[in-house]
Amino acid sequence: MGVVAARWIRRVRPAGRLRRVVPILVWLGLGTLVLALLVPQAGVLGASIGALGSVDPVWAAAAGLLVVLRYAMAAVSLQAAVSAPLPFRDTALVQLASSFVGRLTPEGVGWLILNQRYLERSGLKRSSAAAGIALKVASGAITRLAIMIVVALSVGGSGRRIVDVPDLPGAAAIAGVLLTAGVLMVGLRRLPPGARVRLAPIASAANDLRAVLRQPRRATVLFVSSAVLTMSLPLALSASLLALGATVSPVDVAAVYLGGTAIAALSPTPGNIGAVEVVLAAGLTGLGVPSATALASVLVFRLLTFWAPVIPGFIAFRSLQRAERL
Repeated sequence: MGVVAARWIRRVRPAGRLRRVVPILVWLGLGTLVLALLVPQAGVLGASIGALGSVDPVWAAAAGLLVVLRYAMAAVSLQAAVSAPLPFRDTALVQLASSFVGRLTPEGVGWLILNQRYLERSGLKRSSAAAGIALKVASGAITRLAIMIVVALSVGGSGRRIVDVPDLPGAAAIAGVLLTAGVLMVGLRRLPPGARVRLAPIASAANDLRAVLRQPRRATVLFVSSAVLTMSLPLALSASLLALGATVSPVDVAAVYLGGTAIAALSPTPGNIGAVEVVLAAGLTGLGVPSATALASVLVFRLLTFWAPVIPGFIAFRSLQRAERL
């Protein structure tokens, strides 16, 4: 493998290497600007670490169970998105394994690669596997958008002010620069050979969605599992707050989580490390949670949802490799 990679690198022209490196450097530089804007809000780290000693294990365990539920629902939604039958156990293990691979790759890339390979090893053609993944992503996006609208209406209709993340105008400005840069980079770079083939399943996701909607049971499973998948993390964040003794409306927490992670998603770091912690802590502080408690709750949340699954994910990854499922 190393010899093949070395030969491939030697064949790539310097200009080609430059085209690959420049976008990465641009994303890293702009991501650093986002973190530089938001990190000063997290100056209570020392007090937050001290607050971790008072974590309620019952609520922490509840947050952990929601994480387990999330992986189960990820497996169920993939089963519903693919027409061919998939074993639940292996499908769930693939979702868990992506928690390990995803720590080494940009957000979503590891999950996409693992699931594509798993579906192909399960007997699906490459185009069918890609179409199934595109349908799962599309249904998830639709569900998330619907939940965001419901949450926004609930927060606004109750007379409460939707939470403003501190320094939001600056964050929005940087986010706009990131988005614009991303569009320009994608637009200016030539599509590689076969790109149209890889994009075709995404273009046909709407047709697949219409086909699923004609199957009420399958559509119900797909959208209900996607909804539970979407809400599992805001509920885990609520449980993490309760573990630190902070009582906040789950609707408000959901508003902070869904809005904050949308901003943090522009960070180029794997799992949006750093951006998620700071944005969520800032949003919870805006809800009236003391700064130290807010950051401590976010640290508990990220420990349970982001870091704790890594070792089980590695074990699942190796198990699937030995079984030749990946």
